[in-house]
Amino acid sequence: MTTVPSIVRPAATRVLITGASSGVGAAVARQLAAGVSQREHSQKLHLYLCGRQKDNLSSVSEECLRSAENSKLLEVVTAVGDVRWPEDVDRMWEEFGAPPVDVLVANAGINRPGPLDQVLPQDYEDVMDTNVKGVFLWLQKALPGMRSRQKGQIVVTNSVLGLKPKGGSSLYCASKYALDGLIGSLREEAREYGVKVGQVYPAGIATPWWDDPTRGGSRTESVATSKFLSADDVAAAILMLIHQAHGSDIDKIVLQPNSKM
Repeated sequence: MTTVPSIVRPAATRVLITGASSGVGAAVARQLAAGVSQREHSQKLHLYLCGRQKDNLSSVSEECLRSAENSKLLEVVTAVGDVRWPEDVDRMWEEFGAPPVDVLVANAGINRPGPLDQVLPQDYEDVMDTNVKGVFLWLQKALPGMRSRQKGQIVVTNSVLGLKPKGGSSLYCASKYALDGLIGSLREEAREYGVKVGQVYPAGIATPWWDDPTRGGSRTESVATSKFLSADDVAAAILMLIHQAHGSDIDKIVLQPNSKM
């Protein structure tokens, strides 16, 4: 009789999620919270959620606590701020208590769509600062502790537009290609001290992001999202990275919507 070896899956006990007030970040938080009852050895899960929308963050926190069958095994801490600004990131990190995070989910991102000759210099700064510098700033908070503990998982939400460009999305594509380079280089560095680094590259995601020009929506036209991925689809892929076996190190997951849906 063949013996099936057991798979060792390291338990994430402290997870920090950026862009957690809605969309994919909120979905990741909810899915992690819903899994608290299945956690081995009754290990407490600490979720550190940050975003720009205070009321939304509070709602996500309450949903997480309700979904956990045993709320004693879940702590949710929220902090409001903008990942673009070093002073905001410093403050949020201190509000979280500078925790020894096991997992960083760098998910916050924005877009300013439009032809290249019609977007503004401020649009360029907003997109690059949020999508690239915002990830860089949080990496600088989380990595030193992971390096010293010789373990950890970084998950970054990229995009299929970081693999193949599309017209009308020049700033977003530029930021995601830059992010791919940043994280690819980090992956080579981090494996030397036992930290896993992976990216998820989803196609369009059906979230309120598309309805708000300050986040990702068009200033001039609406976007049909009925055939897009859901936030939960992408969150499930992120959880695959978080919960992967100890012996594996997933680099990239590319997500397209099911054409039969």
